[in-house]
Order: sequence, then C-alpha cells, then structure tokens
Amino acid sequence: MFNAKCLLILTLLLTSVYFYGCSETTNPVVEEPVVEEPVVEEPTIEPIANPVVEEPVVEINFCSVGDVLQPGESCLDGTGDAFTVLEDGFGQYLFFNVGKSINLFGNINGKVRTFSAEKQDDGTWKILSVTPKE
Repeated sequence: MFNAKCLLILTLLLTSVYFYGCSETTNPVVEEPVVEEPVVEEPTIEPIANPVVEEPVVEINFCSVGDVLQPGESCLDGTGDAFTVLEDGFGQYLFFNVGKSINLFGNINGKVRTFSAEKQDDGTWKILSVTPKE
C-alpha cells in the first residue's frame, strides 16, 4: 500500500510536527507593534491682561480767599472736602450743587465749616471765605 518512500516522508512529517510543538518556545509570542498616540498639548489660555489706564494726576490745592476756579477745577477747604466747578458751570460742595453762590457757616457733617463762593459773569467761581487748613 504505502511504499517505503511515502512511509519515510510521512514519518518525517509527523516527527517534525511533534518536535515543533515540544520546542523551547512552545508558543511563539507575536508582539504587535506599539503605536504611540501623538501627544496632544492642551492649548494654553493666557488671561487677557487688562490694559493699565493711567489716570492723570490731578493736584488739588487748598482753597484760599480770592481763588478763581475755572470749570473742571477743584480746591479743598480746611477740613479736606472739595469744592468743584462742574463742566456745566455749577458749583459743587459736599452734597450741594449750586448755580450762583454758596454760603455755608456752622457745624456740617460733624465739622465746623466756613465756606462761601460766588459764580462770576465769565463762568468762573471766586472763593469768598473758607475754613482755614488745620
């Protein structure tokens, strides 16, 4: 049935299959290639810096009798409160906005005050009396 040549080939094939399963590396490990995912950097959100707006330094002097203030100018009475000539021509002192003149004498807001000013024909205000600087 089988000739010697076929029997020899069959024996060799079976032997090689048998020994193949018994080798030192019985189960060869096939390593899959490691695919590194690209590192995605988070976008850095930098805070928007608020622009520094430098306000002009306005020096306010103490009021003196006879001072004349233009619209937009101010001076301090002796207690440190300001008299301001507003852009619309009104005079402002403490909580009073006046159009022609202001005369305050006495204890106001816990401070003894003397202050009077009068609007001039050209729109300026002239200081007539003021609490002296302490």
